[in-house]
Amino acid sequence: MNIQEISQEQINDYLTLKKIDISNERIKKGIQYLKQFDIFISKILGNGQFGIVFQGYDQQNKRKIAIKLIFGQNEQFVNEYINEAQLARQINSKFVVKMHDQFYDQENKNYFIIYEYCEVGNLQNYYKELNQQQILDIAIYLTQGILDIHAKQIIHSDIKPENILLSTENGQLIAKIGDLGLSKKLQKNLTHISTYQGTYSFMAYEQTEGKLCMESDYFALGSVICFISGINLLDFMTMSLLKTGYYKDNQENPLISLALELTKKEPQERMKLNTFLSKLESMRKDQQQQQNNKNSKGNNFKSIKANIFKFSIIVLLTLIIIKVGIQIKQNSTNNQNYKKILYQNGSFYEGYIKNDEKHGIGKLDFNDGTIYVGEFKNDQFNGFGNLTYKEGHVYVGQFKDNLFNGKGFIKYNNYTSYDGEFKNGKYNGYGEFKQNNGTMLKGKWKEGIFIQ
Repeated sequence: MNIQEISQEQINDYLTLKKIDISNERIKKGIQYLKQFDIFISKILGNGQFGIVFQGYDQQNKRKIAIKLIFGQNEQFVNEYINEAQLARQINSKFVVKMHDQFYDQENKNYFIIYEYCEVGNLQNYYKELNQQQILDIAIYLTQGILDIHAKQIIHSDIKPENILLSTENGQLIAKIGDLGLSKKLQKNLTHISTYQGTYSFMAYEQTEGKLCMESDYFALGSVICFISGINLLDFMTMSLLKTGYYKDNQENPLISLALELTKKEPQERMKLNTFLSKLESMRKDQQQQQNNKNSKGNNFKSIKANIFKFSIIVLLTLIIIKVGIQIKQNSTNNQNYKKILYQNGSFYEGYIKNDEKHGIGKLDFNDGTIYVGEFKNDQFNGFGNLTYKEGHVYVGQFKDNLFNGKGFIKYNNYTSYDGEFKNGKYNGYGEFKQNNGTMLKGKWKEGIFIQ
């Protein structure tokens, strides 16, 4: 096979465009290192904090591959990706991206993980092209993939559209779960793991508090399904409502309604994945039956019409029951109401009130231009929220009594940022501080000071 290899000029252009602080020479050495295994690199697919992902070709096995090149910043950093490779090897699933091999170039501290190549790309870049049948199919594939991961006592912890890759098989779109870089092995007799890693938009509530469990992946799955079905989780208010159990589906979409069963605030209240998968498959079977009925002709016309009528009645009754149930639930919480309040100082609040105090999800616009969107308790910021300062600083994460407390991310108006643990409003615990020149401080912090 004639392989068109990537040029040094193409690599240099990409590094310049993406402002990646890695030398062209180092990548060149990585490319040369792989050639001894008959692996050739043809183009760059993307990049992240870890390094770069390439498309390549495995000459020995005659197949296209994806190559994750990880730049070993330190031993801990490399160990995280060795862990990814070890966990990936344990999983044999049609719906999890298959890992083929791994290599470590000790001289240049380049670590490589070789994966199957998914030619369509990731779900984030493709979801707007999907029809309803494909969305349902993808929901089924992802659910089965997570079940296969969990069968090995592994928690993925970072399920999101960017980490879901698409390929085709016999003309059908297939979804596969990728990137196990943040995955954790759940040890025997443990129900959760202490960690703050993950992606906010698709992170379960308990995960924002530093607790990761199998059900955290349930929440992420439900969030992804909602997202590709039309719920804008990039809107912070919508994301907060979903994360804290306040979100109500107004689209009357059966798939969204089912997915919301995975996004309950309390992990133990989330629908079990086997049950969820069974309901998805029943939904697909019903859709296929409807399509068959629609396409059939002749003597079956009256029967088809009757079936459609019965189905419509069932759907209508189901929607009525759901709406009545929601109304009953809302009426039962008579001490907690959704209100709009304009304060004398010019600040404005819109959200839930309990005993004349802000309590639940809400938005507070301060008179100086600062805005908070998130959870309140006892009239203070408590729980998950987003605080945008008038100066342009933005914080997303956990609060306790109006202070940053727990997992959080703050981006300052000078383009520096901190992603990690907070306590009493200061950096405390593990965190990563990115300076505006691109350099990074990773490690432990105490009272806002980097200690190691």
